[in-house]
Amino acid sequence: MWAGTAQPPRGSEAEAPVVLRARRLAKSFGGKPALVDVDLELRAREIVALLGENGSGKSTLVNLLPRLYDSDFGTITIDGVDIRDVRLEDLRKQIGVVTQETLLFDDTIYENIRYGKPEAKRAEIEEAARRAYVTRFFDQMPDGFETRIGEKGGRLSGGQRQRIALARAILRDPSVLILDEATSATDAQSEMLIHEALQSFVKGRTTFIITHAVTPSVLELVHKIAVMDHGQLIAFGPHEDLLANCPTYDRLFHARGRRVQVIADLPEVATALASDGAAVRSEPVNGNAHTSEASEILPLPVARSIRLATESIAGSNHGETADASAAKPVRPPAANLSQDAA
Repeated sequence: MWAGTAQPPRGSEAEAPVVLRARRLAKSFGGKPALVDVDLELRAREIVALLGENGSGKSTLVNLLPRLYDSDFGTITIDGVDIRDVRLEDLRKQIGVVTQETLLFDDTIYENIRYGKPEAKRAEIEEAARRAYVTRFFDQMPDGFETRIGEKGGRLSGGQRQRIALARAILRDPSVLILDEATSATDAQSEMLIHEALQSFVKGRTTFIITHAVTPSVLELVHKIAVMDHGQLIAFGPHEDLLANCPTYDRLFHARGRRVQVIADLPEVATALASDGAAVRSEPVNGNAHTSEASEILPLPVARSIRLATESIAGSNHGETADASAAKPVRPPAANLSQDAA
């Protein structure tokens, strides 16, 4: 199992063997369908973005991989082996998960990273921290690596917590990596650092990147994009093909650029721009001139203003709050085991 060794360079993924197959997957919660007849194939070391609005089935699909729950119908095989025939502990050892809500303990930074691989040597843990840019902030703390982070990491910022979660995954060195909105709760600087770390970390492993918006940063990482809508996989392929052939993808891809363009004229954003002496860069982003990916271009206070305004607009458009966690379904008790794969 997990024998896929071929590296699929961009543009020639078809040369690599298929290592993960999902066939006719269906899943319901409380009688409400969450997945409907989903078929999906991933080749060795292929990086795929799962795109869709809230409730489209993205997280439900990837949560089947570490068996947080099983499908009601259908199968998932890896290297031809049904995952239900694999010992659960062995399966989860091969999967790394970084979510928007990371489980951290009231312990030191060192021990929280070591949780990803308890038998790791100190040099391995230090290297994982360096690659995830954890050293950027713990070097400034009085106790450094031995700093206690408080209950649920409460003494750290959201971005710092996510970098610890990424270091934990790097230490684990999984065959399959799942990134579930991994930068949604981070500040702009941490988002940039996490993206830099991912550019090297995702290479060489089959990866799912769950997102509600395909940004230039995501496009730099992925080979293909899977578009989910109401529990169905409605399109799967490279970015350019989906833009030409999938209206839902075209709408979702350009929606972010339009929202940023609209909110650039909001008073609070204009004030932030003026106070920071910033100018919005004129290169097209998502095909829209005079828009910007806030976290990549603007100074941090401006980026935060735009991020908050964008989330507010997105929430009002879909009748939801900007608090993504409030919309998440309650997982069964087994979901607590997900951090074994983090």
